[in-house]
Amino acid sequence: MSDKVEYGKHDIGDLDMKKAKAKVTIYLDGDVLEAVQSEAERTGTKYQPLLNQALRERFLGEKTVLQRLDAIESRLAKLG
Repeated sequence: MSDKVEYGKHDIGDLDMKKAKAKVTIYLDGDVLEAVQSEAERTGTKYQPLLNQALRERFLGEKTVLQRLDAIESRLAKLG
């Protein structure tokens, strides 16, 4: 998906909105932030990409890595 984007008075052209990053300020409950940061530490990643992926899965319907792996394994099992 490509959208015409204006930044202030400046037209910065067409951007791929999936690749574009927007800086936002949000307020999260302390326990939610702690859980996200704990999971990020456990998996060796930063918490912002982890949170972004969770939002993609929930609101854009993207499959998780494990769901994609399960689908691949299922297809391979049918072939084999």
